[in-house]
Amino acid sequence: GLLCPLCGATHLGVALLRGDLGAAWAANQFVFVALMVLTVLGALWTVEAVGGPAVRPPRALRWRADAWWLLIGVLATVFAVWRNLV
Repeated sequence: GLLCPLCGATHLGVALLRGDLGAAWAANQFVFVALMVLTVLGALWTVEAVGGPAVRPPRALRWRADAWWLLIGVLATVFAVWRNLV
């Protein structure tokens, strides 16, 4: 009976395919933001791969991979708790 951080991701995907950003946001805000971040990163990496300029994050955001995964895990847990309390 509890919602996990990824619950609603299928509805979000269907809404995005229909072009309904409002329904996608309502389905799962955590996955929506994650997809937008991944889309921007993918575009930047693609530009670099075809010979464009390399875009690097500021030094303050150059963390080790395990620190990023920990941050994502904490955010997912906080989102799941908030989602089930509201």
